[in-house]
Amino acid sequence: MLARERQCRILRQFNTDAAAVLPICADHTLLTILIRNLPDNAILYSPEYSIINLTLDTNSISITNPCNDIASENLKCMSETFSGRQGKKAEAVVCGCLLLMV
Repeated sequence: MLARERQCRILRQFNTDAAAVLPICADHTLLTILIRNLPDNAILYSPEYSIINLTLDTNSISITNPCNDIASENLKCMSETFSGRQGKKAEAVVCGCLLLMV
């Protein structure tokens, strides 16, 4: 497991019953991939020995992690939908997800 490799800990906080968290209507496969990838990315892009927080609330699911300093040129693109660098090793600037409920 990636968390064990990087010696990270995942702290789970459930502020509500799991059944009460956001009724989510989405493509099952894509949602499964999303929920699996977000914690993996949090672990991958955190310094070793980090603590990753996973919080379930009635109106939100939150995954937070520490990160190294963000270069000022990368701060500018934090509000953009996607920012990537082709041909370079992956470097996380921001990892986020917004699910719109319609």
